[in-house]
Amino acid sequence: GYPALVVHGTLTAILLLDLLTRARPEARVTHFSCRAERALFAGQEVTLAGAVVADDRVDLWAEGPDGDVAMTAAATLAQ
Repeated sequence: GYPALVVHGTLTAILLLDLLTRARPEARVTHFSCRAERALFAGQEVTLAGAVVADDRVDLWAEGPDGDVAMTAAATLAQ
């Protein structure tokens, strides 16, 4: 009953990690965790975003076209 093919959750996690490494190329990620919240579908727009919450921590998320969060992630950075 899905509207299209489901985007693999691991791909979404890799895209979030890629966003972080492009935004902070000097940072070294020591821990990364993610949690799928909703499905993303092929052909639909996805928004990747992140926020620095501490010197050594970044929260990331992926939103579907409706603005609902599809995946959350957290990365710990080496000091």
